Amino acid sequence: MTDISRRNFVTVGAAFAGVASAMGSGVQAVHAAGGGNGFMAASAGGPDGPDGPGPNRHKAPGLQGICALCEVTGGGEKVYGIAAEYDAAIDPASLTHDTYTTSVFPAAQGFFAGMPHEPDKNDTTAAPKPRPVVAIYTSDGPAIRPDRQSVTGRYVITEFRHDPDLSVPTTDSDRVTLTQDKSVRTTGGVVYAASKTVWSNAGRRGNRVVIRGVDA
Repeated sequence: MTDISRRNFVTVGAAFAGVASAMGSGVQAVHAAGGGNGFMAASAGGPDGPDGPGPNRHKAPGLQGICALCEVTGGGEKVYGIAAEYDAAIDPASLTHDTYTTSVFPAAQGFFAGMPHEPDKNDTTAAPKPRPVVAIYTSDGPAIRPDRQSVTGRYVITEFRHDPDLSVPTTDSDRVTLTQDKSVRTTGGVVYAASKTVWSNAGRRGNRVVIRGVDA
């Protein structure tokens, strides 16, 4: 199946309802709770925690957090992008393919999607591997857009190459990192300078992920 427009969001239990707007838009963030089987259960961070919309949430201007954008294929769950959330809408004209450094942690040794008693894929000691950005655009939610066109929103989507053979076994965990290497500008003209801070989607309650499936 090569037509990307046929990909649909997959519902992973009731806890994933509304996940496309869950990174910080006034509802609880959704996290992947480690199950080790390549298809993670969901748990919600507390509203007063650092990942929630409550009083302890980071309020400094600029980058607020990141989320792995995963897709379920015949070879298991693969990371096809990272969503970077800001506190304000970002001007897509300020973005280039090298605005960020993006990386994905390999799955733990011995992990094979769908096998019983497999190790937790996120239980890895390997270093993250750089993942080139093939498309970058703004969006109103943490999700890959089939048309790869920018719409007004607080999210910057860094999209990776999609594996043309959906049956190839995944080698990805769902842990990712992102560094903002170049300045970005809001639609209001405010410039957020480059930073050496390495952002991770890992949290105390699990990794922040959005998962969608592919119809066969």
